[in-house]
Amino acid sequence: MDLLRLHVGRRVRERAAIPDRLSLGAVAPDPADSIRERSFKFGIQIEPSTRSMAYHTINGRSFDMSRIDERVTLGETEIWSFSNDKAFAHPVHLHGAHFRVLSRSGGRRQVMPWEGGMKDTVLVYPTETVRVAVRFSAHRGIFPLHCHNIEHEDMGMMLNVLVE
Repeated sequence: MDLLRLHVGRRVRERAAIPDRLSLGAVAPDPADSIRERSFKFGIQIEPSTRSMAYHTINGRSFDMSRIDERVTLGETEIWSFSNDKAFAHPVHLHGAHFRVLSRSGGRRQVMPWEGGMKDTVLVYPTETVRVAVRFSAHRGIFPLHCHNIEHEDMGMMLNVLVE
């Protein structure tokens, strides 16, 4: 089955070179510089009358666009823990900053080799807690923290972080 046909309109000579080093020099947050720890529990709320899942939550709260859930100071390093005691894995995604995965407890109990660099998403398995070092150093503003499973996000598993 043909899905795509490409037509080359003209030849172009590209003079760009691959740099010797791909990293832009970003330095991972050092957990020793941490001034605060925060915990985020990813869960669900059950509707008592139907005994079915009503919505997904972070720290027992469903997303409210007009609410600021966390306030952080630009440039400070913090340790954040993402906990998941339910049956669904949650790819936790943070906007506005990158983080360094420090540890996993429960679940896999080990940081995987590919998790050694700077991240903006980390997969939190059932019965697992993942600790990260995070520093918002680029921009002030409101940034979401959410589960990257679109169904979970759409059902409320998201919160707002204000960087001041």
